[in-house]
Amino acid sequence: MKKLVIEFALVLIVIILGSFWWGHELEKNNFLQENQESLRVGVIFANSMQDGGWNQQQYDAFQGLQQELGLQLFYRENVPELDLSIEPVVDELVQKKHVRVIFALSYGYGNALQRLAARYPDIRFFHITGIQQRENLATYFGRMYQARYLTGIVAGMQTKTNQIGYVAAYPFPEVIRDIDAFTLGVRSVNPAAIVHVRWTWSWDDEAKEKRTSEKLLSSENIDVLTQHQNRDYPIQIAEEHHIYAIGYHADHSAEYPDTLLTSAIWNWSSFYRQRLIEYREGRFSGKNYFDDMASGLVDIAPLSAAVPAETREKVASARQRIESGSWDVFHGPIYDQNGWLRVRPEENIPDQVLVESMDWFVQGIEGTTWQPVIGEKEE
Repeated sequence: MKKLVIEFALVLIVIILGSFWWGHELEKNNFLQENQESLRVGVIFANSMQDGGWNQQQYDAFQGLQQELGLQLFYRENVPELDLSIEPVVDELVQKKHVRVIFALSYGYGNALQRLAARYPDIRFFHITGIQQRENLATYFGRMYQARYLTGIVAGMQTKTNQIGYVAAYPFPEVIRDIDAFTLGVRSVNPAAIVHVRWTWSWDDEAKEKRTSEKLLSSENIDVLTQHQNRDYPIQIAEEHHIYAIGYHADHSAEYPDTLLTSAIWNWSSFYRQRLIEYREGRFSGKNYFDDMASGLVDIAPLSAAVPAETREKVASARQRIESGSWDVFHGPIYDQNGWLRVRPEENIPDQVLVESMDWFVQGIEGTTWQPVIGEKEE
């Protein structure tokens, strides 16, 4: 009897251990299968994803990673920046397409994404230019202001009238800090130059952008024009008026060889590759990413033949300082457009301010952000 009890106990132990082993192997196999299968990723655009500008850069980056990372991509374009527009899109991507990761590629999706991230805690969200994170919601952008500073040096050295135009979409922190950085670059080499800013109140509206550019050129003696829009409509106007321009998003010098001096450009592939690999390895982090020029995310396009050697030297010198980390663009003293001290000597504007609440123009800008001004008056 005692022998039977012992044999039964041994059999029971074998069964229990076997079940643990089988469960572990099943879990392991499921994990391996999930990582061998195509990762289902949703990508949401506010406008056309093949616009030749902002959205095109995102689209090209994802397309380039599709085969390398084994991605199954579900694109949704022309989704307005309204809660009632993006919510059903996300519901459809999660419930019907079974995506595991969603990239939302416009600032205006922020409020809706907070609710959607709470609704789908197992889905990982990435919000470009966003400012609010959650455990399953990361925000990201790049220090484009560093590239803008360098293009500002080019504009400041190139202008003969000391009047430079800047056509921009909305007075958001993302846009304002780029305008400020550009102007700081301009005035680092040409303190007499003025940057005239005009808003279009649209990311992608051909008629508005062309009309705003035309009106700006007709009212000011501008000989260099730049922009912060999804497409290159202001650059088209610059070419028609036979003045120089500085582009954004990508290098379009082949299209405007006699107009573009350079462009502030994005290189998104490396960034997206790293984030998707981290997700697959279980290392997703709901934080804000703010990569710099040294990382390769932001850069400037090759300078055109119209840019003289002296300008090239100044750009190279400033670039070296930025990439070394020994100095950054928003290093004080910095005065605002009304002459008030905003950044004290040897201080820098904190990243949180740059990302979330940058709402004032630096000295040398003609235009308004419709924000109150506080600080210390320059003597």
